Amino acid sequence: AKKDDKKKPPAVKVDDKRDVLEDTPVEKVKKSKQDESKEAAEKAAEAAAEAAAKKKGEDQQKLVDDKKAAQAKKKLENKDQRLAAAKKIRQITRTAGALGMSIAVEPGHVQKSALLEVRLDIAQKLDVPDPRYGNLLPIKGAELVATLTGTKGKQRFALHALDTPGRYGFHTTPTADGQMIVQISGTTKDGKSFDATFPLHVGAWPPPDFEEEEKNNMATPDASRSGRKVVGGDE
Repeated sequence: AKKDDKKKPPAVKVDDKRDVLEDTPVEKVKKSKQDESKEAAEKAAEAAAEAAAKKKGEDQQKLVDDKKAAQAKKKLENKDQRLAAAKKIRQITRTAGALGMSIAVEPGHVQKSALLEVRLDIAQKLDVPDPRYGNLLPIKGAELVATLTGTKGKQRFALHALDTPGRYGFHTTPTADGQMIVQISGTTKDGKSFDATFPLHVGAWPPPDFEEEEKNNMATPDASRSGRKVVGGDE
């Protein structure tokens, strides 16, 4: 029998030194580009998320600022109404540790030779609300003294408890125009000391500290309860 004269194709020489799983240069370039694209996409996503979070924060801050501006504008616009109300009864707030005081001066326009009534609501701000009073606990049984210092020297008045829990008061009749400093001091039934001071401007209207005290009142939005403004602080 005649042998097949066709030549067999030459055997392919395998480079034993190269791992068959190793990427070719072309594949390496392709994968490198894919990795770069993925990294770029991740960075872009992170940047977009940061930008969105920043914009959200800016939008929220703008809402807060706009609200404050609107309140300030409204407050300025109704100053005449506020002054008219304060002329009858003026509101002042003070804090002393965990205790807070809401002071009502009637009439708000203090004048010499005219009877003046000062009422105080004293409360303690609670972390755990009381079942009856909520987070503002009226301070009952406190022993308080008001010391008035003015152009005619000092006067002292013992405050008496009123019908509402935590409410105390005293009466006086200023004898001269000018500034009169009122200091309320004393102790609660459980031994906590209390000391608060505020000025009254006899014969002056509007009083020079009107706007400052109004801002102080507005800075305590959680202070009102059942029509009474009472503020508390941290110990």
